[in-house]
Amino acid sequence: MGLDSTLLPDSFKRLMADRPKGKEFRTQAEAEVVYEKGFERELHVQFENWCNLNNIQVIHSRMDRRTTNEKGVPDFVCCFGGHVVFVEYKAHAHPLAHLTEEQECWRLGAIASHNQYLCTNDLADAIQFTKKHLMI
Repeated sequence: MGLDSTLLPDSFKRLMADRPKGKEFRTQAEAEVVYEKGFERELHVQFENWCNLNNIQVIHSRMDRRTTNEKGVPDFVCCFGGHVVFVEYKAHAHPLAHLTEEQECWRLGAIASHNQYLCTNDLADAIQFTKKHLMI
């Protein structure tokens, strides 16, 4: 009879020297990070597909590689009809609270330059914002 790792508290799992790999051995914090990355990735795919369907030019970095852009650049730079909007996705309940220092500097710079910037965790909000500010 083996050990049921799902019943172990996180404090025990972190202390296991040769902790086996697999989702049942993740701590709660590790599981949340994996969930957030998957959720954010799905938002990216859906938003990029919507932009493509609406002929919006998009600059979007891949999520599976290190960025080649400057740190802090928003997830999406969307251009249409001479207008530009910036969209940053965060999978947290309060997205603005989770911006990195570089992202916050970029956000403030975009706003100071009279550009439109949105940080959200909701696809519908991003679509509505983009439609409004790109005048689609």
